Amino acid sequence: MKALLCIHGLLSDEDDYYIIKKNLSCMYDYISIPNIPGHGKNIQKFNYENVVNFITLEYDKLSEKYDYIDVIGYSIGGVIASYLAQIRNPHSIILLAPAFSYINPKNYKYLFCNNSYAKLTKNDIKKKMNYRQIKYFIIFSSIVRKINKQIYIFNMPLCVMFGKNDYLVNDKTGQIILSKCKSKYKELLLLDNHDHFNITKTNIVSKNIISFLNKIYKIENNNYGEIL
Repeated sequence: MKALLCIHGLLSDEDDYYIIKKNLSCMYDYISIPNIPGHGKNIQKFNYENVVNFITLEYDKLSEKYDYIDVIGYSIGGVIASYLAQIRNPHSIILLAPAFSYINPKNYKYLFCNNSYAKLTKNDIKKKMNYRQIKYFIIFSSIVRKINKQIYIFNMPLCVMFGKNDYLVNDKTGQIILSKCKSKYKELLLLDNHDHFNITKTNIVSKNIISFLNKIYKIENNNYGEIL
């Protein structure tokens, strides 16, 4: 039996994975998209200890029931997923714009271009710009610094994706992350017409995830075949 654990971004919730969940639902027996501490209905305080303890417990609950657990992490969720890869053994890790390095000045031009994919919508701004932003960004920075010091190795298959128009995180960290992966199955994808906020919301990303997972499962067990 297979489960998927999805870890959302800063100042967000399970809605980050609406499209991915819809496209991947037939691949898994269960998809878990918990709200990390301080987000959504999770009233725990947003700090390093609560976040890592919470997501580790969520993973352990899944591991009691499911044979394979794939993990997807977006933005700060990608950082948290990388931490999980150090202390547990997920079947695979998929990182969408993991926020190990920010800000990305080279792509600020995309804020002002005519490409609709690269613009922030009013809903994006309303969702991201609220009274908690500054406080949470300080805590976010602390969490990233602490986890960064603990990322040594990925023993499982790893896929990392960045949007080429992402002005929040630096895609150069992708090569650093891949260099720490000891699995033969690792990919770094840079996606046209994707920025930080739409990378979880396009069918293209879902197709890349499906392709990566199918490749892994098929190679590992030819009798199992494709999972979709």
